[in-house]
Amino acid sequence: KRDATFYNVASKAMTKGALVIDVAVAVKCFGVATSYLIVIGDLLPEALKAMGARGLVTNREFLITILMAAIIAPLCCLRKLDALRFTSALSLLFVIFVTSVVLAYAVSPSLHVDGEYDE
Repeated sequence: KRDATFYNVASKAMTKGALVIDVAVAVKCFGVATSYLIVIGDLLPEALKAMGARGLVTNREFLITILMAAIIAPLCCLRKLDALRFTSALSLLFVIFVTSVVLAYAVSPSLHVDGEYDE
């Protein structure tokens, strides 16, 4: 059984520069995670308010903290990439769902809320 770690992949790709690749991947992952938290903080409170939520659950800082502590941090602490296979499959399903919704709205103007469709 082979270990699927960032360092092992980097070692196979570039034997002398594995550490450089490993650090670059870590910096990139930190930036991506930060971007996700910013997007979540900007969009999720508004979406929850639109669904009728009120109070602490619509607070930007609260949502970012809870999502980071409950979902993102545990995923970041996994020792092997193999453990992310279920998370990756779930994210792929969400991409397919979002793509389907966007296509449905593009094709059928009757799906637009309050007739907000510009011709």
